[in-house]
Amino acid sequence: MKNTAIYLALGWFAFRILVNSTDLFENEFTASLFVNMLLLIVVVYVAIGKVRHQQLPFLEVAKTGMRSASLYSFIVAILMFCFYQFVDAEFIGQRIDEVNTALKESIDARGGWEEVKSEYSPDGSLTEEEFFTTQKEETHSLFSPWFIASTSLFMMVIGGLIYSLIATFFQQRMMKIINR
Repeated sequence: MKNTAIYLALGWFAFRILVNSTDLFENEFTASLFVNMLLLIVVVYVAIGKVRHQQLPFLEVAKTGMRSASLYSFIVAILMFCFYQFVDAEFIGQRIDEVNTALKESIDARGGWEEVKSEYSPDGSLTEEEFFTTQKEETHSLFSPWFIASTSLFMMVIGGLIYSLIATFFQQRMMKIINR
C-alpha cells in the first residue's frame, strides 16, 4: 500500500515535469490536476483491494484507503512545493500577471480607475499605482508554492476521505453479493 502511494506520487511528479517541458497540453495545470485526482483514486482502490478478502469492519477498510491516500497526498504536496519553487518558478509570476491583467481590463471596462476608485478606496486616498501594487502583493501570497502545496494537501486529503468511504461502501456491498 505504501509502495503504491509512493510510486504513483513519483509518477505524478514525472508526468508534471514532462508536461511542463513539452507542449502536450494547452493548460498543463489542469492536465496535472486531473492526473493527480485519477492517481488518488487509484491509490485508494489499490489499498482497499488488498484487504478485500479480510473480514474487516467498514471503518477499518476505509481507514486503510485513507492511510494510503494521506501518504500519497503528503508526498505529492512536497513534490508540488518543490516543483513550483524550483522547476517552474515562473508559473507564479505568470499567474500574477494574468490576474492583474484581468483586473486592469475589468477596471477599464467599467470606465477606468476614476469610476471605480470609490469601491476600492472609500476615502479616495488610494492611487491606481498603489492599488495595483497591493493587489500584486496579495496575489503573490495566493500563488506562492507554500500556499499551493498546503491547500492541495488539504483538498487531496478530503478527496481521499471521500474516495475511501465510497470505495469501501461499494467494496463491502460487492462482497456481500458475491458471498451469497
